[in-house]
Amino acid sequence: MLKKTVVGLIERVTIGKREYLARVDTGAERSSICKSVVEKMANGKKIPIIKRVSLRTSTGTQERPVIKVSIKVRDRRLLATFNVTDRHNMTYKVLIGQNILKKDFLIDPQVK
Repeated sequence: MLKKTVVGLIERVTIGKREYLARVDTGAERSSICKSVVEKMANGKKIPIIKRVSLRTSTGTQERPVIKVSIKVRDRRLLATFNVTDRHNMTYKVLIGQNILKKDFLIDPQVK
C-alpha cells in the first residue's frame, strides 16, 4: 500500500522552476491553473492542449483548455491535468482538485 501524503488547505507547490501557493479544494473535480503561470512555465514555448472541457462555473458554463503539468506537492512529483483559466483576480493561481487528491493524498486542515 502506498503511503498517503498529508496536505493542508494551502500548499506550497513547484511547477516548472517556480513555487506557488496552491489552494486545496475537495469540491473541485479538476485542478485549475492560471494562464499566467502557464505562460511563465512555457517560457515562450507552446504547451500542447490535450483536450477542451466544458465546466460549470459561478457565472455559467465555460470551455477551457486542459494541459498536462509536472507538479511537486510536498515531497511528491506527479504529472497531472489542469484546466487553464484566468485566475489573476484570485488569491491562489493554482487550485488542487480531486483529480490530484485521489492520488493518495489526505487533507488535514490543521497542517501548515
